[in-house]
Amino acid sequence: MNYSDIFDQRGAMYHEAMGLYPEARRLEFEIPLSICTPKADEVIVDLPSGGGYISNYVESKSALFCLESSQQFAAICEHKNLRVKLFKNDQLPLNNNETDVLISIAGLHHVEKKIPLFSEMRRILKPTGRLCIADVQQGSHIALFLDDIVDRYSNTGHHGFYLDEGTLTELNNVGFYQVTQKLLKYVWKFSSVEAMVTYMKLLFGLTKATNAMVLQGVEQYLTFNQTQQGIELEWELLSFSV
Repeated sequence: MNYSDIFDQRGAMYHEAMGLYPEARRLEFEIPLSICTPKADEVIVDLPSGGGYISNYVESKSALFCLESSQQFAAICEHKNLRVKLFKNDQLPLNNNETDVLISIAGLHHVEKKIPLFSEMRRILKPTGRLCIADVQQGSHIALFLDDIVDRYSNTGHHGFYLDEGTLTELNNVGFYQVTQKLLKYVWKFSSVEAMVTYMKLLFGLTKATNAMVLQGVEQYLTFNQTQQGIELEWELLSFSV
């Protein structure tokens, strides 16, 4: 299944997770934004935008464009009064050189053939624009969790097309040069183990699993630690930035 098919089915559960625990993945949004350092008067594009969650961390929502291929996520963005545009077939509905900052977080591993989308990113980005793609790395414990636990326990299944060394070549081939590659390591934060399990179950649509099965899957592939503030789940994404 492609991105739009998956999230037209389970986007509501994903949005419920983000609503219940809106600060859990704060660092996942803040770190890519800090790499690109958007200014208040610049045009920021979030692709794919999900339910527009990055809007909580940008200085000016009026400068934000949410690009989505899932109608369910696009409707959530519209409900939040965000500027959202639907796209399909990798054709982005923005003009040449219109974008100052382009952010893509944890959505492209649902896209098998990325070069057409990378080419469109290059087209809409200004020559002086900044790009940060942050997504799951091939062979990582995150990828193993997704392709086993999420594949096994969600109605949509999961088979990711993850970032690797070939991603740098693909970006170079469409005109992105002097690309910085970095592994971003951070944590998702929760008040308790129960909150973490609820979040994971909703975010990934694990309708076929009990809470105990979700926790077992997390313990099998991921690492979490108890702190004075609560639970910190270790997470990481591979980033490519210009």
